[in-house]
Amino acid sequence: MKVDYTIWPDALLEALAERETLPPGLDHGYRVLLDKDGRTRRWPQATYTAYILDRPSEAEYRALVEEFWWGTTYAAKALRRGELFFANSFMLEHDLKIDALRRMLEWGVAADQDWSFAPGVYGRGLERHLDPEILHELADTYASLDPDEIWMALFRLIELFRRVATEVAAALGYAYPLEIDELMRAYLSTVRGGS
Repeated sequence: MKVDYTIWPDALLEALAERETLPPGLDHGYRVLLDKDGRTRRWPQATYTAYILDRPSEAEYRALVEEFWWGTTYAAKALRRGELFFANSFMLEHDLKIDALRRMLEWGVAADQDWSFAPGVYGRGLERHLDPEILHELADTYASLDPDEIWMALFRLIELFRRVATEVAAALGYAYPLEIDELMRAYLSTVRGGS
């Protein structure tokens, strides 16, 4: 078992007792193991709401979609240049999946849960909240260092992102930017054709 713990100076214990709310790390839940003088008795109770996702604005939603498409251009350029490790490990796995798709998936889960969802760090535990079909599609976006396999994984990732982003847009009452999607798909197909 792993336990995260902190030893605090007296001044910090007292300062927290004077607050009406806890800092996020404690509001997520805490348990005092030893307090001989009872200084933590006046601490506010954890509400477990510190990390609940806020509903994104239309500008935030659109920025994430555009960030995803921008990242696809770097993946395509890296593939075209034969930079397979960068294309696969950084662009597909980190930039497109962890940074963009993960956030869109979290918004999708949050929308389904009436914006009461608190995701784990970098998608930790996210699979417990996803539809099995989405999980299957996500599994198909992983690739080896074979360029053709990376291209296929990239296009499957694009399909998955488009599906999730369209569902999130509908839940939020926003429009998915189909014009960007179509232009970027055409561009990526051209870059792949020239490889």
